[in-house]
Amino acid sequence: REVVDRVLPLGVPVTVGFNRRFDASHQQLRRQVEAGVIGKIELVQMVCRASVMPPLAYLRSSGGQMRDQAIHFFDLLRFLTGDEVTTVAAMGEALALPELAGIGDVDTSILMLRMRGGALAQLDNTRRTGHGYDERISLLGPEGVLESGSQASRGVTLWQGARCIQPGLYPDWFSRVEESYYAHLDTFVRSSGGEEEPDLPGLLDGLRAQAIAEAAVLSLQQGQFVSVEPLA
Repeated sequence: REVVDRVLPLGVPVTVGFNRRFDASHQQLRRQVEAGVIGKIELVQMVCRASVMPPLAYLRSSGGQMRDQAIHFFDLLRFLTGDEVTTVAAMGEALALPELAGIGDVDTSILMLRMRGGALAQLDNTRRTGHGYDERISLLGPEGVLESGSQASRGVTLWQGARCIQPGLYPDWFSRVEESYYAHLDTFVRSSGGEEEPDLPGLLDGLRAQAIAEAAVLSLQQGQFVSVEPLA
């Protein structure tokens, strides 16, 4: 909040690193929602399953899974629905790396979130998988379902007799989202040149996602629903 209070009045170009807004599939979700293709969103399901456990030295200073990993999906939830989170419930465990429990963190978690407009959302996170980087989002409305599904890495499919071998998921998170960084940077440059870019995440977007993350941390500690601090 101090950063926002100091920087916002200056009127200088600034953005927050929520690059997943610029993933091509997530962008299509946003456009379809804006067009009213499925009607008012009622249910959101999100999956973020990283493939490789980060080093413990990094995890000690990362701020924890809610502030480091899940926060990107808190922003995506706001971005895709055009709505705000009011309450959150989180539960998690240090299953992949038990040492995390000693620093008050988790590597596997499930969150339930209630939106101001009444929609419900669910997010599950893991720090490591055995099958590659897995990121999925599903939006349910009265007129249908929109999905941004898991994506396979580039490659070929082998059909041989009774078997089929297809490319697997991307091996890590950066391989999956790399292009979104370039799209984010391009958008920021255009915005700095005076073009209006409504998708660009700003300081208040960062503050609102941080408020959700802090409520999620409290929920992990208290084992109950926690209200998200409202922002003016």
